[in-house]
Amino acid sequence: WDKQSSFVVDYTSNKATFTNKGNTFERDLTADVLFDYVSAMAYLQAGFQQGQLRAGQGNISLPIGKRQEIDQANIHIADYEQVSTYNTSGMGIPVRISINSGSIKFIRVWFMQDERFLPLKMEIGVDDKTITLLSRKTG
Repeated sequence: WDKQSSFVVDYTSNKATFTNKGNTFERDLTADVLFDYVSAMAYLQAGFQQGQLRAGQGNISLPIGKRQEIDQANIHIADYEQVSTYNTSGMGIPVRISINSGSIKFIRVWFMQDERFLPLKMEIGVDDKTITLLSRKTG
């Protein structure tokens, strides 16, 4: 939830209520679980840790709540590749989350095998730019 855009899911009534720029929209819940972008990354990390997802798996989709709709995010899980961040390097699983959400065009995340599949590198495609986020040492 934030001031611009949020959603609340009521699994009892099978409804999702979206708030976007002060406007409220109620939608029928069309999926068993509805993700936002952060919870989708947590789902992916848990899937790699538990062996339910694997490098090179290819395409999957997840229901994402965005703005005022429920949509499917197309997710591509590629093979391992070498990744470097500020505090580590190693083999990571690159995952691309393709979305159609206004200015955000994609989110690309590398889940690091030797770090319990933590997402230690991320790129966010915004309009015509790419923002890269790398993990840092905190101490």
